[in-house]
Amino acid sequence: MKHYDGIKDIAQLREMERENAEGFVIRFASGLRLKIKHAEYLRLHSILTHVNARVIWELLRNKQPFDDLLQEVPDEFYAWVTATRENLLQQFAAIEAQCQAIVAPVRGISTRKEQAAIVGKERYSGIIFRMLDEKDYADSIWKLLRPEAERPFRDDEA
Repeated sequence: MKHYDGIKDIAQLREMERENAEGFVIRFASGLRLKIKHAEYLRLHSILTHVNARVIWELLRNKQPFDDLLQEVPDEFYAWVTATRENLLQQFAAIEAQCQAIVAPVRGISTRKEQAAIVGKERYSGIIFRMLDEKDYADSIWKLLRPEAERPFRDDEA
């Protein structure tokens, strides 16, 4: 830990910011101590504490661009974010494919009552009926995949 005496301007501290450093502790003559965080530390901390599986899920569910998030993510966090995204997309595709496999043969059945007798027994019956009715079903699948509330990413979860 280095000690710097006589710095009276915060701009001097900003010029002294170092990579991979959290910041400075300023000690006043009265004994009061104050932490000053580096700008990059604050940026990364904000990303890490505001990005979790639910944020990624919301981007996918709302068909929002993912690139902006990936550009802001630090290298250490990039793999977790992309893996979480891919996992959610794979789960979505698996449910969609499972439902479509049921829709194909049921579509040939002429009455809704006969269709309901088959589809009603299925796990994803609501999605299957939406597919049969040619309605948008994506939001129904995304609702099933909504992650639980979680603590933000930590290094030991990588």
